[in-house]
Amino acid sequence: MLILTHTMMLGLGVILGMYLPRVLGRVKVDRRIVQLEALLRQNPDDPETYIAIANAYAYQGRTDAAIHAYERAIKLAPDSVRPYLSLASVYATKQEYPLAIEWLEKARAVAEKHSPAVVPEIDEQMAVLKRWQATEAP
Repeated sequence: MLILTHTMMLGLGVILGMYLPRVLGRVKVDRRIVQLEALLRQNPDDPETYIAIANAYAYQGRTDAAIHAYERAIKLAPDSVRPYLSLASVYATKQEYPLAIEWLEKARAVAEKHSPAVVPEIDEQMAVLKRWQATEAP
């Protein structure tokens, strides 16, 4: 059973930003990206590698590259909730709340079929994002 916490869903980029420097350091993240890119050349249809490299890109603040990699992971594994949630996290970090909510809605639809235990957490995250969006509105 997959259980994601509130922090995992919306704060993946934040989590990576807080902990990866302590564990890996920027140089190691850069090296890891090179390794992951090599893996993708060998196996361009591996959604887990796309998720891993997207996480690293998000950590580096390379949000466009992260978005592209998460979208590729979704194309390769449309029944996996994780890349949808991660993509929502990137958009939330960019304060693009309508897109974050849209991806959470897609994550919810997938979760209803494949990971129903995650649905309440996704609903909670959508409510939080809608509140944030309301406070940002002019």
